[in-house]
Amino acid sequence: MCEVTVSVNPLPVCNITGGLALCNQGQTTELCAPPGFASYLWSTGATTECITVSIAGLYAVVVTDLNGCSSACEVTVTANALPACNITGDLFIRQAND
Repeated sequence: MCEVTVSVNPLPVCNITGGLALCNQGQTTELCAPPGFASYLWSTGATTECITVSIAGLYAVVVTDLNGCSSACEVTVTANALPACNITGDLFIRQAND
């Protein structure tokens, strides 16, 4: 009679950190998955731990550990409108009377 022990590896913990808001389209923010995994696959096609993004939208990553176990997570990056800039006040310079 043969026996074998099968162990169940836990799924890797996936979370994305970084700035989740851009002040406007065109600015960049860095998104990072946890370090130390065997591989990374972002929804952008990147295979690095961190990516730099400049467009608002949904970003996801699949992380795979050394045991071949994978986990996915996602975040939404938003673009905030720039604040309005209005200058008020007197637009003329007045000379002082001597």
